[in-house]
Amino acid sequence: MRKRKLTPTQETLLEVCKQYTGPNNPIKYDTLKSLCLEHVKSFDGSFNALIDKGYFERVETNDYSNQFKITL
Repeated sequence: MRKRKLTPTQETLLEVCKQYTGPNNPIKYDTLKSLCLEHVKSFDGSFNALIDKGYFERVETNDYSNQFKITL
């Protein structure tokens, strides 16, 4: 999926998320949310938009944890 233009809130969230995750460093959704809520109050909607736009992808795990990694 080709990456699309972001809103200012999505850009802020993406910059904050870059500090905690990378292409080879997945992070649990709940952990990422707790780290980012200080900077972005509308985390759920903004994060879902970043997934839809191709900036994050879900990581398959054996323990069914909800993990994501950035695709930059």
